[in-house]
Order: sequence, then C-alpha cells, then structure tokens
Amino acid sequence: MTDHGAPACDPPSATALCRRGADALFCALPVLLSAWVHRSILGNYFIGDDFLHLYTIANNGLGEFLLTPYGGHVYVARNLIFYACYRAFGLDARWYFASVLLTHVVAVALLCRVILRLTRGRILACFGAILWGTCPATEGTLSWYTAFGQVLATVITLWLLDDVLRIADRGVPPSHRRVAAWFLLLMAAATCFGVGIAVAMTFFVVLFLLMPDPAGKPLALLFLAQLVIAPALFFGVHHAYVVVSGVPINQGAEAVRHLRHWQPIPEMVGRLLSYGVSTLVLPFPNRDYSVAAAATAVYAAGVGIGLACGAPPVRRALSAFVVMIIAVYGTIAAGRAPVLSMFPNWNRWGAMAEHYHYLAPALITVTLCLLLGEAGRVVRPPPSLAAVILGVWVAAGLRYHEMTTSLLKYHEPARRETAEVLQSIDQAIDATAGPDVYITNRRFVPILWATDAAGFPGWAALFIITHPSDVVRGKRVHFIDDNAQILAMARAHPGSRINRLVIAPGSAPGGAAVPPGSGSDRQ
Repeated sequence: MTDHGAPACDPPSATALCRRGADALFCALPVLLSAWVHRSILGNYFIGDDFLHLYTIANNGLGEFLLTPYGGHVYVARNLIFYACYRAFGLDARWYFASVLLTHVVAVALLCRVILRLTRGRILACFGAILWGTCPATEGTLSWYTAFGQVLATVITLWLLDDVLRIADRGVPPSHRRVAAWFLLLMAAATCFGVGIAVAMTFFVVLFLLMPDPAGKPLALLFLAQLVIAPALFFGVHHAYVVVSGVPINQGAEAVRHLRHWQPIPEMVGRLLSYGVSTLVLPFPNRDYSVAAAATAVYAAGVGIGLACGAPPVRRALSAFVVMIIAVYGTIAAGRAPVLSMFPNWNRWGAMAEHYHYLAPALITVTLCLLLGEAGRVVRPPPSLAAVILGVWVAAGLRYHEMTTSLLKYHEPARRETAEVLQSIDQAIDATAGPDVYITNRRFVPILWATDAAGFPGWAALFIITHPSDVVRGKRVHFIDDNAQILAMARAHPGSRINRLVIAPGSAPGGAAVPPGSGSDRQ
C-alpha cells in the first residue's frame, strides 16, 4: 500500500523528469543570453521595405496584402502576422521588435534541443545555442522587420527538426496527423521567406537520413511531393495576386529568367558559406574574404573528415544538414546573384548582407557541434574543461557585444523623418480654416532606396499608414502631386484611399496649405 505521508515515486519517471529538468536548465542559459545580447533591437525602428508593407496593409486591405509578393518572396504567413501587428500596434515599433526578439529566443531554445538530441551533450548544446543565438551577424535579420519572415521560417525549420528527431528516438512511425502537420508547416515556411522553400524541398532528405526504417524511406518518398508543391505554391501565390489586385507583376517569370544566368550562382553560394561560417567561428563579423575563406576551408575539412570517419548516425546527420545549408544558400544566390553580378565588385560585397545569414548559420552551428562531439569522443576532455571553455567563450562574446552596442543601427533618421513629416501634416491641418486641407505631396526619404515614387507615394502614403480616415479633426485632407506615375497609380485603384487622397495641382482651389518653415520645406 502506498504511504500517503509521501508522494508516490516511480524511479524511471523520476529519472526522466530529472533529465528533462537538467536539459531545460542548460537550454535556459543560451535563451537568456540571447535575449540580453539582442535586447537593443527593442529600440529599433522601421526602414525601407517596412514602410512599403505598412502602406500596402493600410491602403489595400488584408486580402490583397496576404497575397502580395515582394523581392522574390511570397509572404502569406509572414504577412498575416505583419497585418495583425499593424492592427494591434500601429506604428509603435517596440511591439513589432518585441515579437522578433521573442521569436528569436524560441529559435535558440529549439536549436539547443536539436543539438542535444543529436549529440547527447548538454554543454555542447548550450555552447552551440549561445554561439548562434548571440552571433552579431543575426542582428542584420533581427533589426529589420521586413526580414522577420526568415526568423519565422527558422523557428518552423528547427521545430520540424526537433520533432523528427524526437520521433526517431521513439523508434515508432509518426501519426497521420503529425505527418499532415509537417506538410502544413513546410508550406507555411515556404510563405514566410524564400529560404523556407529550400527547407520544404529538402525535407525529404532529412527524413531519409534522420528517420530510421521502417518509417524513414516511405516518409521520404511522400515528402518528395514538396519538390512540386513548394514551387507550385510560389507561382500560385503570384498568379492569385495578379487576379485579386489586377497588377500584372512578373516576379515569378523573372525568377525563372534569373536561372538562365546561373554562372554567378555557385560563386555566391561559396561566398555566402564563407561569410556564414566566419561570423560564427570568428569573434566578430569578418569582411576580409581571405580570412573567411580560410575559416571555411577548415570547416569544410572537418565536415569531410566527419563524413568519412564519423559514426554512422553522425555521417547521416552531417549529410542532411549539409544538403539543407547548400539549399538555403543556393536559394538566396539563385535569387540575388544574377542581379548583383551586374554591379562592379559584386563578388566582394554581395554575400555580406547580414539578413542573408540567419537560418543557414543555425544549420551550420548544428554541424559544428556534431564535429565537436565526434572530436570529444576521441579526445575525451574532462567535463570541467568543457565548462571552462564555455564560460570563457560566453564572457568574450558578451564583452564584444558591450563594446559594439554603440555601433548598432537603430534607424533613428527614419524615426526623426517620420515624426517631422507627421508634425508638418498636423501643422497644415491646424493652419487651415476651411473644411478641406491641401498639402503638397513630397517624397519620404526612408523609403527611397526600397521602391519608386509610385510604389510608395510619399507623404500621402505615410498619412494613410498613420490615419485611419481622410478626415482629421473635421477637415478632409488632400495631397497635391504633379507626378504622373503617382497619379496614374492612384487612378488605377479607384476604390483605394490613395485615389481619394492624391489630386492633380489643378484640382486644388486654394493651393497647398503647408505652414512656412515646416519640415515640408525639405526637398
């Protein structure tokens, strides 16, 4: 009979509970450090494409925005989250970047679990998660909200990898419901960011190599369908957008044409890999290609040795992750190299855009930890030495971040420009006595590098983002613009707010009522 004075205790369950508790503690450290290191993004602001997407939400509505492709990506899943944030938070960037930071630390925790399942080493998993979670290069993705889709795709990828490894550890086939969930999550990843398409199309390799028989090979054959589904989804969303919006875009056709000029793609894949490896293994983002190439050569040699001499599970895991890394960087190179190669010296800077380096470095980190785990089985260092090395690495990384915090970009010029333009609009409204306000439409500097004037029609677009109605304090606002492209774009969408707001100069009886000396005087 059980003694009611003490809780019943099942030794195997207690052992498993203790093990899970220890695993959670080791994963908590990289989560906390990553949150602390990247806390600065909470002070960030929007820039470039961010404003374009906000304008598309406010002017076009949810249905069209969900299907809107941009920059070679289809964004259905990411756009749904973007839309929800805009409706909840408006132009308050703090909450947007709080969601980015939260998603990043979830990715760090998942990466720690993936490494732990593959290596069975808590210190190694902790080290790998800290290595990637606090990597300075990830700031390029985390600090630009438009790139949030890659963070979402990474979380989905790491969750899928963790789930596959968990099922493989059990040694039982996954349920039909779980397989269906994997399919849906891969489709979501493919509509978060372009790299999600690479994950979807290589997932069958992951299953073939990481999932043991009898389930592995049949599942791999089933997920071969993603080789068709992911591209079909890409082109299908483009077609649906044309049908819904009436805008004859040709990004899908452009993507196919790019592949005809494939010669720069392999070179860019190599340079992306070099930069991705060097940002992890060197204590700072290194823009010296020779140094990055040397670090990558050492990494490639280690992978080669691991594939040749490692234990069978390690060889299979290394193979799976190498395929995914090449596919992710290959997708980026296929979309960017044919265009970038038209610029001089593109091969020296084209691969160094830090928002290219988020998912792939996470996968590289897994391979590094697999190699370190194999080396540790040969050398067998004492756990105390491994703990000391981890502590020194953490201390050095935190010191580096403290030294470079002041160098981080928070897009403050964009924040100031936004505030000044909104102040000028308010001044124009207050200075007008009549029921109609006429303001000269002007360019909005933070968007200039991202799109043309018709894509983001200046002050009028910012007004649409920040004001739910064309009537402010009882006065109807109009923006006068003589740009033929902007007027044509507005008239092509008769039901949109931009069509109501923007008028030709001859339609304004009183001219532009903008107070002298305001921010509007800037050209």
